[in-house]
Amino acid sequence: TAIENDLHLKRLEKVLTDKCIENAQIGEQRKIGEIEQNVREQELLDKKEKLEQEIQQLEDFHKKATFEETQRLKDLNQNEINANAAMFALPSLVCASGKTTEVKAEEFQKIADEYPNTKAADRAELIGAGVLFGDGKYAEAEKQFTKILSEEDSTVLQAQAALGVAASLEGQGKIPEAIAKYQELVAKYQGENVVPPAKLTLARLFETQNKSEDALKLYDDLMRAQNPYDPWAAEARERRELLLQKF
Repeated sequence: TAIENDLHLKRLEKVLTDKCIENAQIGEQRKIGEIEQNVREQELLDKKEKLEQEIQQLEDFHKKATFEETQRLKDLNQNEINANAAMFALPSLVCASGKTTEVKAEEFQKIADEYPNTKAADRAELIGAGVLFGDGKYAEAEKQFTKILSEEDSTVLQAQAALGVAASLEGQGKIPEAIAKYQELVAKYQGENVVPPAKLTLARLFETQNKSEDALKLYDDLMRAQNPYDPWAAEARERRELLLQKF
């Protein structure tokens, strides 16, 4: 009948409408999914690009740092060569004739100032301090040796500077201070070649203060520790015998 046909058509219309809506929703979801996928892909591309830029920056930094370090080492090496050349250009402290030349401490300090952070500069400062000591300028020598001791990171040069400080104090007649520095040197720089002369000097100073037992202990220590043919051991043996004769 007409009524049944109308109902059937309306049912079909509803089915078709629902289907269209469903298809539209599916299409919308797909579109949203595609957009989200595109966004994720773009984010990944952006991250990749950023990472590549960071890697490139790191590579550039490494290349620059490597170049600068290479250049720095090259400059340091050249400075070391120039400093050594300046040292060799100075007259020898003792000529072939055996006469001491007039090399002033300032000349060594000039090399140290012109070529900082070089081993030659460190040696120049130490020799310059030794020249001051040799000239009897004990206070100035002490100041210079103390400066070297505070700045130097080489144990060998530290030990030599420490001996210079103690000897400079002794030269100024500051015996108690000198004894303290010699004792500090002996305790701190065991095994260094400045220890035997420091012990021998310390023993001699103990003798002047009538501390014979302390002096004998140091002489015995030198004789035990040193090679019997070592000059420090030989002098220690000789001074020990002379000291025992006083008893």
